[in-house]
Amino acid sequence: MKLLTKELRKKLPPLYSVENEKDPLVICKFFTPDSNWTWYALEFDGKDTFFGWVVGFEKELGYFSLTELEGVKGPLGLPIERDLYFEPCRLSEMKAYHEKLEGDPLEAQLSVLKAKKIAGTLSQDDLKHAGAVLAEAVGELKDKMNDLAK
Repeated sequence: MKLLTKELRKKLPPLYSVENEKDPLVICKFFTPDSNWTWYALEFDGKDTFFGWVVGFEKELGYFSLTELEGVKGPLGLPIERDLYFEPCRLSEMKAYHEKLEGDPLEAQLSVLKAKKIAGTLSQDDLKHAGAVLAEAVGELKDKMNDLAK
């Protein structure tokens, strides 16, 4: 699989062009199918260097290279792939998604709401869903407190 197509090269802004944006657009996603590493590209120098958000041992913004992505293999020997179904979205949405994966549903829900508000896509349905998540979490907390009181 070709990691970076001509179309994606055209869509990726040049390095340093979105550094002052509050919530930049993530253009593409690369991942290891046999591990938990993911690279979200925000910018590209047109040759080899990306700037983006890397999720691995830590989660951080930084630089990574196309050459490295093409040469690295995961623990089972599988190459890095590009997510063919990834839709560009705001960085805050990706951060919220990863928080949700880590298991704090309330913090994750709040992050999703903040991301949608920043992106201008917050809807009444989003708020209703967040209320349902909160109600469920409160119910679980009540159950745990009742168990402790026994």
